Amino acid sequence: MEPVEGPTDCFNESQGYSSLSHPAVFKKPKVSPSFEMAEKSDVLLQRKGHAMKDRIALFVIVILACQFSPSYLARTSADQIGIASVYSVESGRRTASGQELNREALTAAHRTLPLGTKVTVTNKSNGHSVVVIINDRGPFVRGRIIDLSPAAARVLGFSGLTHVTVNGE
Repeated sequence: MEPVEGPTDCFNESQGYSSLSHPAVFKKPKVSPSFEMAEKSDVLLQRKGHAMKDRIALFVIVILACQFSPSYLARTSADQIGIASVYSVESGRRTASGQELNREALTAAHRTLPLGTKVTVTNKSNGHSVVVIINDRGPFVRGRIIDLSPAAARVLGFSGLTHVTVNGE
């Protein structure tokens, strides 16, 4: 900062430092308007950056709360009614649980139920039921609630699509 013209603290060789009758007054240095705007925009960007980080942190917390809340777990294990399909099998393909896909096993794919969960699937058109183990994720087609292995579909008496109820055990 530059002092305003007027009395200042001076060094005089004969007297040493002179005492001030008036205190020194300092003015704010002159800064170009573009520099001031740059400072303001930097401050705004920092504020926006903190706000964005806070929003992301909140979003992550909400997702984790939904994943582990009891109401979420209760909702997924409750009875479901919808369409079941038979998923295609390709030799050597692995499921989400890490097991190799087996056409003859009584297994199924479900979007939200924990892997290893046993569920009873009942075909609504003929009343046949089968207990399957969830070992994969899916189906990822709108309107379908479960993908069954070909063996489980044979027990239920369908190939393709059918209306079912899924009951958690």
